[in-house]
Amino acid sequence: VTVIDEPLAIGAAGPFAAVPAFAAPAEGDGRLAVTVDPIAGATTTSPRPVFTGSVVGTTSPFEFAIAGVWFRLDAETGWRPAEISEGAGTASVRFRAACPTLALGPHAISVMAMDEGMVSACSAADDGGASGQTADASGAYAFTVEAPLTWVEESAPQVVRAGAWTALARSQFFGGTGIYAQGGGRSVSLAFEGTGIEWIGARTTSAGKADVYLDGVYVGTVDQYASLNQFRRTMFASAVLPYGTHTLEVRAITAKNPRSTGCITWVDAFRVFGTLGP
Repeated sequence: VTVIDEPLAIGAAGPFAAVPAFAAPAEGDGRLAVTVDPIAGATTTSPRPVFTGSVVGTTSPFEFAIAGVWFRLDAETGWRPAEISEGAGTASVRFRAACPTLALGPHAISVMAMDEGMVSACSAADDGGASGQTADASGAYAFTVEAPLTWVEESAPQVVRAGAWTALARSQFFGGTGIYAQGGGRSVSLAFEGTGIEWIGARTTSAGKADVYLDGVYVGTVDQYASLNQFRRTMFASAVLPYGTHTLEVRAITAKNPRSTGCITWVDAFRVFGTLGP
């Protein structure tokens, strides 16, 4: 626990209009103990993780109610308000810190708390703050945000088909089924929330080409022809995308490899680095 001996700035909006910035730690009475609950493996697949923890007043014989809890992330200099979820008005509380959307990768969270002894001292002081006030903070808790992996079969209701597609049952496909379209003017699309997507299909002697669009922007043409049939193949893999809502669209076209005997577009499944909507 880090103890800060520093006045609390008082503004027009009240005693918590400004939260004191942490300067070099000074010795204090250590009357608050701040703890952040660890998460399993220090890893989460939620881009907006919610942290919980506790603040306990340790002063004896006096115990002041916890007045507020704040948190900050990574290199932030300002403090975000956390919710006191249990024990409001007492010297022992539980808090809930809901993070904004975070990028994939490593992060750190720190939590600060103040008790009402500090508020009373600040509010009564003529100079805006009396000495001997304390604010305690947890050490920085390190964690990593990873994208969840969602497998989507071609038959899932979130896979939107346009035009005529034919289902084919065959053990070579993931899940035992796939769909195919003959010629152009047909498409499949899948909306997701996350950072990436892969289209799984097949390469065959009768396959044609398909155009791929990501968020409405053309990103390339895939040739599904092969001299020997190959199933469960990755046809397209997106680059790492900014976390958010995206849509992949596969459009069957009439172009094909000169050696192909047909113009078929195959769709077997999708691998999403994120989640799907309802």
